[in-house]
Amino acid sequence: MTAVWPMPVITKLKGWFVLITLALTLAAVPLVATLYFDFPSIPVWASRPEQQSEPQHLRFKWAGSGRAVKKGAPTVSFGRYKSEDGILVERSVETYRSDNEASAALNGLSKSASEVILWNDKTDADSHRVGRRVELLFEKSAGEPQQTVVAWEDGRRMFVLRSGSRRHVLDFEQQDYPAVRPKAVSPRP
Repeated sequence: MTAVWPMPVITKLKGWFVLITLALTLAAVPLVATLYFDFPSIPVWASRPEQQSEPQHLRFKWAGSGRAVKKGAPTVSFGRYKSEDGILVERSVETYRSDNEASAALNGLSKSASEVILWNDKTDADSHRVGRRVELLFEKSAGEPQQTVVAWEDGRRMFVLRSGSRRHVLDFEQQDYPAVRPKAVSPRP
């Protein structure tokens, strides 16, 4: 025996079918449009990883500055900056008598480090090579905490950034000295 559905039930089912189909279509249109036409208002759950926004930079406040004396460098100026989470970043600019003296100072700094993380070229915002750049790690010693140092030469000057946090020193460098991402080069003795 075949079941016969009453006409009002079939009409209600057709109505629900139409509503469900309409709802699915309306939900799919923005998704298809954003995926195919790359609209900026793409939903977070449907975004591709390369479209995710860059992480926010850390914020630093000036905590002091001055001048110091260093053997071989006629002038050394420094500044200290503190992040919102309390991490200190120190920047110093050492000016030498010649490009060769600045280069020798960079080599000497790298030789005194516990570890050389990376040697590469420092570039400016216009992709022009400024000089050699090095990331260094200085291990804890005699009451001094572990330090990450980023240094580079720019003619007669050597810039040195140091902090207890590698993340903070790299973020500070990116904000204060914007550049194209450096490309790694072979280490130089």
